[in-house]
Amino acid sequence: IENEDRINIKKFYSIVKENLDVYGGIGDLEIVSKEYFYAMENIGSYDIIYNEKYYSDLSEVVNSEKTNKTYFHMSMNNLLSYFRMRQGFNSSSASFGWSKHSEDTLVLNIENPHQFLDGFSEDIYGSEYLTYDLHDYKNIIMNLKDENSSSNSYWTDFLVSPLANREYEYNLNVIAKDGEIAEEKIQKMDRNKEGLPSGDYLVSISEKIEPYNSQNYMGNIYLLVDEKSSNGLENFAQFCKDTGFATVIGRHTKGDPLDGLGYPRLSIFPNSGLIFQYKLGKIVDSSGEYITNNGVTPDVLVGDEEIVLNAALRYLGEEPVATQQ
Repeated sequence: IENEDRINIKKFYSIVKENLDVYGGIGDLEIVSKEYFYAMENIGSYDIIYNEKYYSDLSEVVNSEKTNKTYFHMSMNNLLSYFRMRQGFNSSSASFGWSKHSEDTLVLNIENPHQFLDGFSEDIYGSEYLTYDLHDYKNIIMNLKDENSSSNSYWTDFLVSPLANREYEYNLNVIAKDGEIAEEKIQKMDRNKEGLPSGDYLVSISEKIEPYNSQNYMGNIYLLVDEKSSNGLENFAQFCKDTGFATVIGRHTKGDPLDGLGYPRLSIFPNSGLIFQYKLGKIVDSSGEYITNNGVTPDVLVGDEEIVLNAALRYLGEEPVATQQ
């Protein structure tokens, strides 16, 4: 950024927007913070694409003086509020546990479920983890905290299949840009696509979820979400709404679900060092509303100041817990 002491915020914003528009044919674009880049890189979630005309080592650019100056002056001039910038996320270690709230209700608490369940080989409903008989309880509340997962397998394989008493079908409707990168990805994945009047594609992705070591649970299941719920948890919430597997209680989710077309791509504006990511597609629900950016709307909405778990318990006619979620 030249003349950083006399930076014109509106001009800077318009320049960035113009650059983003140049990339508009490849997907949903967002400026990301350096902290977010490092966190996502550490968990291997970026399919990094770079322009060798400007640089050959992405880490050198991220740590360059111009990138540091750009982000410093964006912060000092309150420019971050102009962009839908991805900040850092909760990367704490995973935790898991069942708790008995009442004679009718069990609560399943999982922090960062993808870390705990992806690649897991045990049955979380089995006697090693659950000392209660599920069939003695009318309600199961799933209190999950997922802000950064890279797949849906943790909930399809370890939360749904063991409780399912029938086969479910998980459907994704993705709006993908008509561009080289999206086209190549769709062909490689052998996905069906349908042309839209806008020139984009509608890509339909379907997956069957079958009972596996099923508990054949016939009670009520509730899934809790809020504005921090992201990635795979948003897909899980939409699945629950579409199929009736669980009632979704809480607030609108973050609006950053997994689009089924792979990890976000990453690039950098070569002159400023601004980092941005883009996804190849946006998810829409059965009514055509965007889940990407807008989030999933729960079946039961909870107020901004309410603790979602307590709101769910009150919905069931039970006493709330004294502690935070």
